[in-house]
Amino acid sequence: MIQDRIERETLIEAPLERVWSLVTEPGFWVAEPEQVAGTVAREGESVLAKNAQYGDFPVRVEKVEPPTYVAYRWASAFPGEELRAKALEDNTGGWPQVLDAFKKRAEESSA
Repeated sequence: MIQDRIERETLIEAPLERVWSLVTEPGFWVAEPEQVAGTVAREGESVLAKNAQYGDFPVRVEKVEPPTYVAYRWASAFPGEELRAKALEDNTGGWPQVLDAFKKRAEESSA
């Protein structure tokens, strides 16, 4: 069976409005901050999140339910089960780091 999602929960001590404004910037987890600042997730839209160190990542906004749920699909162009499994493994390990950094950003901004 091929797993098709990575889900995480984290508690962020910041106002809901602040967190929502940050998570609805498509590609917030990988794009350069100046690229996503002020952008807003719109269901069905795709964007190219650009990162000088890691490259470009196509991101699709799958679902938006303000102010508590947004789902993205990291639309990588990796064909085949072996590459997909490796991408899933890499991203599963990376998300805790990304969410920790996001939590810090949101909490510092709300202080």
